[in-house]
Amino acid sequence: MRVVLDTNTLVSALLFKQSRPKQVFDNSLKIAEILLSTATITELSDVLK
Repeated sequence: MRVVLDTNTLVSALLFKQSRPKQVFDNSLKIAEILLSTATITELSDVLK
């Protein structure tokens, strides 16, 4: 299975350990391949600066 997570979900997963996005991210790592586009990586980098 492949999963695409948007930037907001990724940021929330990184910042809030008990959040639903963190649960989604952790579960996705266990059962799927997480796909990220160059645009998402760029946006994530800009947001986390």
